[in-house]
Amino acid sequence: MDDMLKDFVVEAMDLAVNVEEHLLALERDPDNKETLNAVFRSFHTIKGGAGFMGLPAMVTACHLTENLFDALRTGAAPVTPLAIEAALQASGFVADQLAELNNGAQPDSLPALPQDLESLLNDAIAGKASTPAAAPVAAPAPAPAPVAAAPVAAAAVAAATTATTSPDGLNWEAMYEAVMPAGSYTRPATAAVAAAPVAAVAAAP
Repeated sequence: MDDMLKDFVVEAMDLAVNVEEHLLALERDPDNKETLNAVFRSFHTIKGGAGFMGLPAMVTACHLTENLFDALRTGAAPVTPLAIEAALQASGFVADQLAELNNGAQPDSLPALPQDLESLLNDAIAGKASTPAAAPVAAPAPAPAPVAAAPVAAAAVAAATTATTSPDGLNWEAMYEAVMPAGSYTRPATAAVAAAPVAAVAAAP
C-alpha cells in the first residue's frame, strides 16, 4: 500500500469510528442538528478521498449516506429507526473496506456495495419508516372435536347385544341387520326394539 492510500485509510478509519458514535447518539436524540451535520461531513470527506483513490463501492456507500443525511438535516426526510439502521450498515460497510485495505488488500479486489444495502439507503432517503413486513402466516385450522357420543353408542350396542344374544354368545340378528341395506330386512318387533342402538351405530359416519 502506497503512502497516499495509507494516509487515506488512517484518516477514514478515524472518521468511521466517529460516525458510529454519532449514529448511536442519534438513537437517543434523533433531532440533534449538530450530530446530523457531523455525520454528513464525515461521509462527505470519506467519499472525496475514496473517489481520489479509485474505490467505487466506498464512494457509492458514502454518496448515498451523504444524501440521506442531507435530507435528514434539512427535514426533507424524517429521522426514523430505518434511517439510523441504514446509516449504521453503510458505516459498517465502509469500515470493513478500510480494514481490508489496511490488511493489504488491493483496491480493485474490494467487493461491490450489496444491493440490499443500496435499497435500504434509498428507502431511508425516500422517508420510509420501516421495511415492508412479511405477510402473516395463517394459523392452522383447529382439529375437529372428537365425537362425544361414541362411548354412549358403544354402551348401547353392548346392552342390545346382551339382551338378544344367542346361546353361542353372539347377537346374530342384530349383526345381520347392521350390515344389510336399509329397508331390506324386517325383524321381529321384540328384537327390533333391542337392536335399535346397533342400527344407529351402523348408520353413524
